Amino acid sequence: MANKILACDDEPFILAAISRLVQGEGFSLITARDGEEALRLAKAEHPDVVLLDIRMPRKDGFQVCRELKAAQETRDIYIIMLTAMGQERDMEQGYGCGADEFLTKPFSPRALKARLHELLDSSGRQVDVESLPQSTQSLTEELLVVYEELSLLYSLSAQLGRLTSEDEIAAVALREAKEVLNADCGWAVVFEKDALRIPEGCLSGIEAGSAVEISSAALGNLLREGKHHLILHSLDESTAGATADTPARLLASAVEVVGTPHGYLCLGRKGTGPIFTSADLKLIDAVTSLTAVELENVTLRRSELDKQRMVHELEMARKIQQLLLPEDFCRSGVMDAAGLSEPCFEIGGDYYDLFPIDGESCLMVIADVTGKGAPASLQAALIQGIVHGSSRHTTDLSLLMTTLNRALIARAVEGKFPTAFLAIIDREGRLTYANAGHNSPIWIRRSGGIAELKEGGLLLGLRPDATYPVGSVHLEPGDLVVLYTDGVTDCENARGELFGSDRLLEWASRQAGCGPLQVRESLLSTLKAYCGGCRQTDDLTALIIRRTSDLQS
Repeated sequence: MANKILACDDEPFILAAISRLVQGEGFSLITARDGEEALRLAKAEHPDVVLLDIRMPRKDGFQVCRELKAAQETRDIYIIMLTAMGQERDMEQGYGCGADEFLTKPFSPRALKARLHELLDSSGRQVDVESLPQSTQSLTEELLVVYEELSLLYSLSAQLGRLTSEDEIAAVALREAKEVLNADCGWAVVFEKDALRIPEGCLSGIEAGSAVEISSAALGNLLREGKHHLILHSLDESTAGATADTPARLLASAVEVVGTPHGYLCLGRKGTGPIFTSADLKLIDAVTSLTAVELENVTLRRSELDKQRMVHELEMARKIQQLLLPEDFCRSGVMDAAGLSEPCFEIGGDYYDLFPIDGESCLMVIADVTGKGAPASLQAALIQGIVHGSSRHTTDLSLLMTTLNRALIARAVEGKFPTAFLAIIDREGRLTYANAGHNSPIWIRRSGGIAELKEGGLLLGLRPDATYPVGSVHLEPGDLVVLYTDGVTDCENARGELFGSDRLLEWASRQAGCGPLQVRESLLSTLKAYCGGCRQTDDLTALIIRRTSDLQS
């Protein structure tokens, strides 16, 4: 009957390494990923040896060992517990639970061989591996190979997990692989487009020129053919330009990132050294696989950090943009107002404002910049700055709009043509306005009639000689004016139908006598009901004003 080994470890690459090296050699390998599974399999399969990691989910190695030794049917199983170097308390606790042996990570093959001798000879005397039965000898040799790989992988995993630089990861992987495989030289090479690069710190025992020459000659075709590893036994005879430091033996394994060879880890031995074997190839493949995982983890961590930084910056930009919107909507004796701003992204390209320009009047503005997100929000902020600066020198709306148009042309962004509506309301209720291609605001009379303020000119940024005529209406106390962007009329329902101007005018006809806050909430609820939860593709912005003279605010 085949000897059974139960390997219990929550690290998949450790179990994979054991499976790869032990299976197919006449031994039955059983693996468990947590303590509960280890107990169940031990009681069901009755293994001869249990390799038991201490740190495992559900039940740790101490609990598993204690329960195995307490049960009649499993108390004679030989348990080897695995502990990190210097953890004397683990060893004390493990022996107290009944562990038969401890192995310290990372493992030394020589130390492991001695431990296996002790394990396989119940009398405790040293056993000559050559004299063991064939099956036991094979098991010993295979376990030595396994733990040589485990020793490297444990050590490498602990070191790589602390690194954040791709070059440092490659350098550490090279150093560990070179030491374990007793190579005379080693290097790592990364292929970038049509060139190759040896990362910093990834060259040992060989000159850079020789490493580049060998990589170009031996690895170029390997990469183009998508092959993952290579063993050459007479490299110096086949490589052009061979020098004194050119190795005779070459072992190379691909580091795959997202399934594609990104580069190779290369080891060399002199002609007097042994050839590389299939076991060496398995070991370096394990190293490059672990290296690739860590490289992908670094990329993912960096991507996540970049994403978090972008989210933070967008949130800060959103808060700044909200601070640019007016806070005081009540202008005593003139008007009160309410605003609506819902960007379709974190920040938007719509902008509205309301501020006094003298003791008797208020200037209001609404603008819509082509596009969405950060670029549009920056241009909206530019428009706000120009309007605020220019209004300190003139209240002539035609001149204000002309100044805004020429300033945007001087700072033109190709293909970006904002629209804007400027208006001034005075204490007597006279509202004058200029429109640069913007949606016509809706005038809602307190008596119930509605009209659009249609006077206007071209989009901003099209022509430096554009002119902007000024329109004028007289607002009675209680009259409303609704300024809005095309995000209102362009709201879509599930069938892709736009809300449109006709529905907006029909909605406006029902708002007479309402206050600005009521109108804002009515508009928002009407649009949400029409859209039915569909995600919108444009910013939603509106400014509602009401003349308040002779009314209570």
